[in-house]
Amino acid sequence: MLFEGKEIRDEQVLAFLKGGLSPMERTEFEAALARSAALRAELERHRALLDALEASSDRTVSERVREQIRQAITRRASDIHIVPGARDVSVQLRVDGLLHEIARYRKEEHTAVVDRWKALADVSVMERQLPQDGRTLVQEGGQEYDVRVCFSPGVTGERVVARILNRNGVFMGLDRLGLSADQVETVRRIVGRPNGVVLATGPTGSGKTTVLYSLLQTLIEPGHERLAIMTAEDPVEVLLEGVTQVHIRRQAGLTFPVALRSFLRQDPDVIMAGAIQDLESAEVLIEAAVSGHLALSSLHAPDAAGAITRLTDMGVVPFLVADTLNGIISTRLVRMPCRSCLTEYEPAAADRERLGLSTADGPLTHGAGCEACQGTGYRGRTSLFEVLEVGPDLGRTLRHADNMEQVAREWLARNGITMRDDARRKVKESLTTVEEAARVLPE
Repeated sequence: MLFEGKEIRDEQVLAFLKGGLSPMERTEFEAALARSAALRAELERHRALLDALEASSDRTVSERVREQIRQAITRRASDIHIVPGARDVSVQLRVDGLLHEIARYRKEEHTAVVDRWKALADVSVMERQLPQDGRTLVQEGGQEYDVRVCFSPGVTGERVVARILNRNGVFMGLDRLGLSADQVETVRRIVGRPNGVVLATGPTGSGKTTVLYSLLQTLIEPGHERLAIMTAEDPVEVLLEGVTQVHIRRQAGLTFPVALRSFLRQDPDVIMAGAIQDLESAEVLIEAAVSGHLALSSLHAPDAAGAITRLTDMGVVPFLVADTLNGIISTRLVRMPCRSCLTEYEPAAADRERLGLSTADGPLTHGAGCEACQGTGYRGRTSLFEVLEVGPDLGRTLRHADNMEQVAREWLARNGITMRDDARRKVKESLTTVEEAARVLPE
């Protein structure tokens, strides 16, 4: 017969549901259904899939999702959070690092909204028990945005988080990150060396990825010598012309160490790992530096000097840290005062003291709150930086130091610009506020 269970394909099941079979084929299919419980289950699965797709393509649902994306872009949000509760669903935007609720809708509408996001992100609409990750491209206001979407099953329903990246905004260039002129010159020296390890450090959401992409842009900008560059990322945030980018897939066995070791057999000049998450990844990067490659990565560490301790605590041999490090760029994101309501004020004495500011430093400013900043007093973000360059002199000193972190910290204080120094400069230039700098500075 035509419809023996083993011969039935997905398109035939869909054709049955959509009325696309001939009368004879339909009769045979119904007979096969009567014989096979597995086929009946498959039919119901496809029926549910069609229902979900129909619901998610409903004009009202599509427009709701589109409006969520539009509002996020208009308000300069980095993320959209769709959070189901017991009775309704909250839609929140992360603007300048903080979450703001913009809407609520009925719990009964949530499945259709999630399915619409799944259709956009090109993931399975039927999967509701496991996390999923997808992405889509969106055009808005003449700009192209890369939207990375994550789905997480919860007790009250699936949570959706969409990260929005302006594909032009990630490539800021070193001179637009917020680095001082001296720091830009130092970073160019660090990344201009033919081999060694360069790290971007800070907590989650501090701008490490932007720093790494800006370093890569420096290496591929017009006029720079042609380099073979390979990256391992989880996930790939933005596609780079002329760079081989690998998306990490742990379930398939493609981990950071596996990807990095394969790179070393491909004759690269530069390799990048999105993050150092374990000793093996760190060792491969150091091996790459020792064998003549420039290795870039990020690391969770409180500041530049603290990154050295983080590596040795992982188990990296201290003398290898001293011998292979080119430099460490530590960063923190801070909110900028709104330019539309900027006014002079007197901050709390404790905050002034923490930054080492006195009344002699002149009047300070903050945003008083207005319509442009939705009453927050802040609009936009910049970064605080400290850059530790590990040249031959510091490298030799670190190699024989009992406390490498303390030596690096004292060296930076004498010869560079600490993050606290950078915070003071930006507060006095009205690029951030005393309270905001005090909030993010490491203790």
